[in-house]
Amino acid sequence: MDLSNMGPEHYNVRNKQIKLRRTECINALNVLEEINNGTAHNILPCKLSLSQFKGNLDFSNLCMMGHSFGGATSLLTMSSDPRFKVGIILDGWMFAIKNEALKISQPLLFLNTQTFHIKSNLAALKKIIDDGENRSVYTVL
Repeated sequence: MDLSNMGPEHYNVRNKQIKLRRTECINALNVLEEINNGTAHNILPCKLSLSQFKGNLDFSNLCMMGHSFGGATSLLTMSSDPRFKVGIILDGWMFAIKNEALKISQPLLFLNTQTFHIKSNLAALKKIIDDGENRSVYTVL
């Protein structure tokens, strides 16, 4: 689907898309926990036993990280799932979550390039930066 010229529906399409991405991130973490607990089964046609990973995955400092749309996905996911302990947001493109009421208590690191200093994007980022502790923001010129 070409999303470059969607007009007034662009936000709705992107918001729906980012919520799907959030679900995918949470589902991926759920599968990793199943693997770690020894309750996951390999459905691929190979002989790899997932039991060798039982108890070997460390979930104590999970980092959610993404660039652009992925950065916004990281923020939305972290606001929904506290199992992610820290976030790194690279040039977060906030359009798809600009109307979401995000509550993020985890520490966040924002790394931006000056090309992402669009007024509307900065306003959306500022709400998240100002709404919590342990927020670091850097801009690379």
